Amino acid sequence: MPVEGFTKIQLNLERPRTVWVAIKEVELSKSTGKKVIAIVMNADTFDTATEIDYLMSNVNLSKATEEWIVKTYSQRNWVEVFYREAKGWLGLNEYQVRDEISLKRHFIMVFCAYTFILWHTLTGGLRRRWANKSLNTFTLCTRSISDIHIF
Repeated sequence: MPVEGFTKIQLNLERPRTVWVAIKEVELSKSTGKKVIAIVMNADTFDTATEIDYLMSNVNLSKATEEWIVKTYSQRNWVEVFYREAKGWLGLNEYQVRDEISLKRHFIMVFCAYTFILWHTLTGGLRRRWANKSLNTFTLCTRSISDIHIF
């Protein structure tokens, strides 16, 4: 692929990064429809690049621009973080069920728990104080154990 075929893209992530991307629409023999192939490099030539990624998408070429591909691909890390945390914290892969509906219920419970934890983290953490008044519904028992008789 010629150097002129690559487009320079500036990614504004946590730390800015520049990549060079070339895309091509192809048809694969064992696949239906057209696919978009992307070559993403961290330098403007193959000789100077230390990282080269080859990506493929079934999104049509009008949407799968160079910028769209690298921005979408850069978000994949958050999906991997979710699965790692859901497996480690919430037991996503530790299920003992016998049918499909139970498996779906387990996944829903894990996803809801993860969303709840994430919401707490983003809105003040788990240290949030829900109650702002003291709980006075239980009376303090002042009797000693010797005063209690069991029949």
